[in-house]
Parts: sequence; structure tokens; C-alpha cells
Amino acid sequence: MNFNKLVGWLVLFVSALFFESCIKSEYKPFETPPDLTNAEKTLVDTFTLNLETYGIDSLNSSWKNYLFAGGFKSQLGTISTKSYFQYLPQTFNLPYPTDTLIIDSTVMLFRETANYGDFKDTIGFRLRELSENLDGDRSYYTFDTFTKVHADSLYVFGDTNKINYTYRFPIHKLGKRIMADWKAKGSFKNAADFQSKFHGFELTYPNPSRISRFDMANISTSVITSGFYVYCHTVVKGTKTPRVYYFQANTGLPQFYHIETTREGYWASLPPYGGLPATNVGSQVAVQAGTALAVKIKVPGLAAWSKNLPGKIKIFKAELYIKPNAGVTILPPEYLRISSQTGYYSQVNPETAVYNDANIQSLLSLNAASNLTKAGAKLYASALVFPYNPVSGEYKCNITSYVQDVVDGRVTTDDLNLYSQEMGSSLNELIITKTADQSNLRLKVFYYKN
Repeated sequence: MNFNKLVGWLVLFVSALFFESCIKSEYKPFETPPDLTNAEKTLVDTFTLNLETYGIDSLNSSWKNYLFAGGFKSQLGTISTKSYFQYLPQTFNLPYPTDTLIIDSTVMLFRETANYGDFKDTIGFRLRELSENLDGDRSYYTFDTFTKVHADSLYVFGDTNKINYTYRFPIHKLGKRIMADWKAKGSFKNAADFQSKFHGFELTYPNPSRISRFDMANISTSVITSGFYVYCHTVVKGTKTPRVYYFQANTGLPQFYHIETTREGYWASLPPYGGLPATNVGSQVAVQAGTALAVKIKVPGLAAWSKNLPGKIKIFKAELYIKPNAGVTILPPEYLRISSQTGYYSQVNPETAVYNDANIQSLLSLNAASNLTKAGAKLYASALVFPYNPVSGEYKCNITSYVQDVVDGRVTTDDLNLYSQEMGSSLNELIITKTADQSNLRLKVFYYKN
């Protein structure tokens, strides 16, 4: 063994909660030095970490691909959601086809891409027409609501209308009104012309035990995810010719979802725009995308640690492990993101992003022939996220570059902010209970000391 180089490992235990996730299911950590497991001296330091959950006031929910409807109760409290959206004809300035057009049926499609709480529908979703247009010149946030709704325009649909994750909901009366207006006008000239009578919809689900997320993306070549269809036919000289007219939703239209939360128990103490420290054993921290919860981890002593050790410290690998509480009904976020900025922020600032070094190493290896640089690899989405491993039930986050920057003084803050990568598109939640041994969250640092 070469005694001129001491290889050790430092373990920093962090009892905290991690927020949303990464992109690969297989981790590729840096290669372990051959003499690491044979080192005669192992350094193990434990740091006291300061943890808190903080709430962001609201999220921009305009122009998204997803809508939510329903409510459920989790360990954090009660969540209720509803959504507002619009449809437009697929083509404008299309003349009304013929006076002999016969309307057969009108069907609206909602493709469910996630649900939370009970999977059985016993009540049905509620669809009401808006009495005014949404404002296309502003952004709506999760705390916004819209009250201009026709009380008597109620449509109800449920699991009996569901086939392969897609709800097919009959709205025959609405289809007849649209076609009658089209016939009277001759054609719909533009969006304003169509929306002068057909303003959009409110989608709710009154059962407080389930929330559904619907994909509102535009029509694709292979899968129709949203919109409604007017099925018609004409009969000319005894020949029946079917016709279909499509009305679409897309993110170019004003649409948004409202999320309301009522914190309960321990979480009732969370201030609206501040933090809730996890100070005692048994207290918790949490990350939840839809309700804008994030976690701040402070690692006091990390910068000073290397100064108390003789010689220059070279970080070989630093991995942050996060173990969510088991037995919860809502899955953890699929991916997490981390920043090293002070204060409370709703998203990662690119200038303070903590990168996934394992994914950067993988990108460099896979793109060796193209001479990809580390700076270039950081432009990939996978460089910014950390994945949840459902087999081990934890997140393993390789943050080697960040720890080395702290040790070398290039980063002056010891704050780590944990977010869900699915901010605004998921209600998955991550909860960690603080334990005396701080085993639910830990940072292990492998290092050289010259």
C-alpha cells in the first residue's frame, strides 16, 4: 500500500427529506480506488444538519399539458383540485358542410395519466360550461379560481365511460348547439368567433378520496389524448358518408388548475410563505410538487472540515442518500433536483444547480467519440436530475462536484434546496421522519488527502 496517500471516507448523516428525482434507473458511480477498501485508517465524521420544509406561495399552472380534478387526504393534510380549460375547432374558415348533415353523437375525451388516492370512482366527474372566457393575456396560478360558471350546464361521467385510461364522455346537447351555431354563421372565422358562445369548461370531482391527472396535449398521429369529436354523416342519393369534426385543446389556449391545501397535524404549523424546521426526533420534512413544498438542508461545518485536516483534500465521490418513509399511500417523486442557493425559491436556478455527476460521467463515456465536454454534458436534462430507485426505496445522488467546490471555496453556501422535478405536473410526495441516528438521509464522501 502507498502510505504517502491516505484514502479515507467521510460519512455525513443528514436526516432530511428529498424532493423530486433523476433520469436513470442504473447508477454509475465513479470507480473506487483500488486501495480504498484496504485503507488502514477510515475517517468517519458526523455533522449536525439543519433541516426544514418550506412552502412556496404558489405555482404557475397556466399553459400546462395537465389538468387535475378531485381531492384526497395524505399525511400532509387535505388537497382539493379543479381545472379550467377551453377547446377550439381544429380548422377555422371551414364552411358548414351541407344542409343534409345528420349529427350522430358527440364525445369528449380525457386521458388519465395519473391518479392519487382511491382508484375506484363512485361519484363521477363534473363538467360545467364557463359563462365567460378565460383571460389569455395573463398567467393563472394554483391559488387562482374562476367563478364564471353556468350552474345548470352539468355533465357527469365516471369509470363506466373509461376504456384503457381514456374517458369517453357523451356531450350530445353541446355538440348539437355547436353545429347549429356553425350552420347559422356559415363558418367559424377565428377563436374569438367560436368563443363568443362556447367559453370553455370547469372540471371537478366532488369525491374527496381521489385526484385524477389528465393529459391535455394536442392530437398526435398515434394517440388521441384530449378533445371532443362530433360524429356525423350525410346521405346523398342513398349513399351514407361518415364525417368527424374535431375540437382540440392545447397549451396555446388559456387553461389552468387550482390546488387548495389544508395542512393538518404537525404540518398545520407550516407558515404560508416560510419554513418549518425539523428540530426534534420524530419531526418531519416533506417535498410535494403540486402543493409547492421543498426542503432545505444546511450542512454546517462542511467548508471548515477540510481546513481542520492537514494536506489538500481531493473529493473522489460524494453521494447523498435519501430514504423516504415507508408505508405511505402516495409514491415519492420520480425525480429530484437540487440547488445550492440561499433563501426560498420555487425552482432551480441554472447558475446554482447541483449536477448529477454520475449522469455526467455516463454522458461523457457514451459520447466519447463526439468529444463531448463536461460543460456540454451539463446541458443535458439528465445532468440536472436524481432518480428514485423503487427497488431500494431511496434516492442516491452523486454530488461530488458540489462538495469539492465547497471544500475549495468556490461555493460559499452550505444550503441545499431539494425540489421535485415534476413541479406543477404531479402530486407525488416525499416525507422523511427525523431519527436519532439520522439514518434516513446521509451524505457519504470518499476523499484523498495528500
